[in-house]
Amino acid sequence: MRKRIYLYIIIFLMAVFCSSCGRMSSRAMKEAEAPPPVASSEGKNTDKTTSGEAQGGKMIRTATISLFVEDYDKSSDKIEELTAQYKGIVSGKSRQEGDSTVYGSLVLWIPSDRLNEFVKEIEKVGKVNSSYMNAEDISDQYYDLDARLTSKKKQEERLLELLSKPSTKLSDLLQLEQELARVRGDIEAMEGNKRRWDRQVAYSTVTVNITQDVQAVKEPDDIWLSLIHISEPTRLLSISYAVFCLKK
Repeated sequence: MRKRIYLYIIIFLMAVFCSSCGRMSSRAMKEAEAPPPVASSEGKNTDKTTSGEAQGGKMIRTATISLFVEDYDKSSDKIEELTAQYKGIVSGKSRQEGDSTVYGSLVLWIPSDRLNEFVKEIEKVGKVNSSYMNAEDISDQYYDLDARLTSKKKQEERLLELLSKPSTKLSDLLQLEQELARVRGDIEAMEGNKRRWDRQVAYSTVTVNITQDVQAVKEPDDIWLSLIHISEPTRLLSISYAVFCLKK
């Protein structure tokens, strides 16, 4: 009788032990499959803000200048020479002719750290009709985009890790591939915006509008035109008479 009781006790203890081991094994598997802990967003934002402040603000600067000139082509060439001198780029230009005017514009990309100096040189090319500059601070949007881009790249890495696991089911593989394609599309769009902002911050856009008034071009006085068309003796006589009158 005692042997039977001891046998029941041993079987009961073995059952309890096996159940505990099963629960521990199940918990370990879940912890292994769980994603790694993510640092608090507050800490990340603080780091990004500190990094942004260390790098300085992100400003997009633009300038628009309108000039009246005596010779459109010479003025346009001079502006292009100045652009090359300041290590800038001619992004686009146009030229049109009317009955009494020649007008057009040049769109230039100038290194932002030399913008003020460049504008002063452009204003010397002709008579300034108008000139103004503008600056837009995009620091918040820029560093927010940078933080979201970093997060998307980490998400891409986690998806690639899941795809590389041999235990992943076929149905899960299809879903993971679709999600990966979506994430990569977001990354490409964000990187495109970031490159565009980097260019706009590094190079300021300067638009120069040029107008030449054809009728305002100085023509020879009528008296000198008449001297050109008369005969040589008559011209000499007219000049001698003019000198005689001045001496009187």
